[in-house]
Amino acid sequence: ENRNLRGEVASTPMITRFVALEAVRGGNARPIEAPGEGELITLLLDAGTVAYDTYRAVITRRDGARSEPIWSRADLTSELNGTTIPVTLQGRMLRPGTYEAKVDGRMNDWPAERFEQITLIELEVVPRD
Repeated sequence: ENRNLRGEVASTPMITRFVALEAVRGGNARPIEAPGEGELITLLLDAGTVAYDTYRAVITRRDGARSEPIWSRADLTSELNGTTIPVTLQGRMLRPGTYEAKVDGRMNDWPAERFEQITLIELEVVPRD
């Protein structure tokens, strides 16, 4: 049972939405509906065909020539039979706009700074109806 610091039941349930994202040729942005403030959204990113020891994912908000990373982590492992990198974000992080989701892979015997790009997906977060 979720309770706040005063012992009351939390009034807003946490909702999690899963969105599977795969790289698509042609460069078209994948539209997804903007999550609500209290919603969690899990982006299921394509891990590619090579099984790397660890993965790094970066979610970047793009605005014209300007870009700003909003989430990054480098110690990720693949899930769902090695095909997916799950990235969970709070809804308030994905305001309507254009984003990139990038996944890189790394083998443990490589130098620490070496990663290979696996997936780069453009997202268009559209306002809720």
